[in-house]
Amino acid sequence: GILLVLGISIVSLLVLPMLAYTSIVAKEDTQTTLTSMVGYLSAMSMGMGGLFKLMHWPGAMLLFWSGVLVLLLGFMPLNTIRS
Repeated sequence: GILLVLGISIVSLLVLPMLAYTSIVAKEDTQTTLTSMVGYLSAMSMGMGGLFKLMHWPGAMLLFWSGVLVLLLGFMPLNTIRS
């Protein structure tokens, strides 16, 4: 249980924000940067929601479904529109 919490927490709270930061520093165009930021945000939320659900902590479904909502309403349209 401890390794599960540590692993998912490190990926969601440390690795994904670092990837988002490298996307910002890479000086890509604004739409690509925005798309990747929204994608990383939804991945963080869904990852933490999955962890909360596995550990039976409160707020799991709110975190997970907010990540899915950001993915469907934010990332998918931005990724589709991107040329």
